[in-house]
Amino acid sequence: MGTEAVGTLAYDAPAAKVDRRRLIEQLGDAVRGLVAATCAAEAPPEELERAIAGTRQLAEGLRGFARPLGTASSSEDPLLPHLYPAGHGAGNPVAPPVHVEATEEGVRSRITLGRQYEGPRGRTHGGISALLLDEVLAYASTSAGRGGFTAYLNTSYHQAVPIQVPLEIRARIDAEDGRKTTVKGFIALESDPEVPLVSATALFVIPRADYEGNQK
Repeated sequence: MGTEAVGTLAYDAPAAKVDRRRLIEQLGDAVRGLVAATCAAEAPPEELERAIAGTRQLAEGLRGFARPLGTASSSEDPLLPHLYPAGHGAGNPVAPPVHVEATEEGVRSRITLGRQYEGPRGRTHGGISALLLDEVLAYASTSAGRGGFTAYLNTSYHQAVPIQVPLEIRARIDAEDGRKTTVKGFIALESDPEVPLVSATALFVIPRADYEGNQK
């Protein structure tokens, strides 16, 4: 699901935890930039060799601090977005830099994708478009108090989504039926936000135990 930029915290969290979290986000952003630069680099062999050696050294240093698989980071906080999900985690350099804000109709995200998300030359990979829509549509559902799991995501591709061009993603709740929430949304150019490049309809289902608990 989507996430908002953390910014300053709205509650009294330990300063050391806040600082470490921000460093994790900065590292994720720095490595994301490295990945984008790698996908664009036409460097000479000697420069590539230096980059390989330096990157392997950095990776080996961080590998020694790995937490066990399936455990949460000590910097996670239940009041803040998760750090490492592949779809939006600020600490995950694979994740697109998704930031979501509320609007009168639903939610909106503005994003510019780097070369690491390219499919056909100059265009976003279709799977990345689907990932972005899943994230932002899920955020629309969750922000309305109807968080759940994706049951389906029907995606229609109308035009190519360019990389390195500002984009706008919008989503709104279309229907609610018990545990089920139908959400619609689309990706457009920020310069032409009313013309969908990719559109989607998603169904999110609240787990039965969570839904029944909220009814009491």
